[in-house]
Amino acid sequence: MIRPHKWLIAASAAALIIALGIGFADQLQPKPAAILLTAGQTLKLPGGDLWVQEFTRNGAKIAVPADAKTVDLQAANLSAIFGRDPIPALPFGLKLEYETISAIVLNDESVFLLSGITYASVDPAGAQVVIDLNDQGELPLTDCFFVEEKPSTWEGVELMIGVGQAETETGFAEQYVARFVVNNIGYQIQATGLRGEQFLAVLSAIIAG
Repeated sequence: MIRPHKWLIAASAAALIIALGIGFADQLQPKPAAILLTAGQTLKLPGGDLWVQEFTRNGAKIAVPADAKTVDLQAANLSAIFGRDPIPALPFGLKLEYETISAIVLNDESVFLLSGITYASVDPAGAQVVIDLNDQGELPLTDCFFVEEKPSTWEGVELMIGVGQAETETGFAEQYVARFVVNNIGYQIQATGLRGEQFLAVLSAIIAG
């Protein structure tokens, strides 16, 4: 008969072995290969050749039609507007910062332009992804100027992807921008604090829906 204290020792040892086994298995899981996004390069990726170009902010105020009005929407209502959830669950712990989203409504509320939908990591100094949407299958309004305006086809979607600089609370940081239309929804994705392969993983999640 195993005495109680010996049973506890045996159980603890078994739990330790299981934990070590799980940790070892996690180490064996393949990790995404590092991808450096540099302006002026073409990346040969499984989803297609991806041309990366430089972008800048043109400094001009984005022109908004005279009949536009601004409304506040709830994130939970986006599926009803777009006919599907336009932003699926994002990887790397990115969570929606605010449930209330500012939108520009045009043409007697038949066109919705949503800007500044922000997803961020728990760490205040961590990654941030800002998403703009157009529900009419056109690219969102933008102040980003792509030097060459040269699109790529990646994962079955035509898109432009650029690298530039963004001003943050701690100074300037590298920023990635992608613009594309998928499922009749126009997207602009801006990200800081992500590595190249992480940014592509975010794009892949949104494209896959």
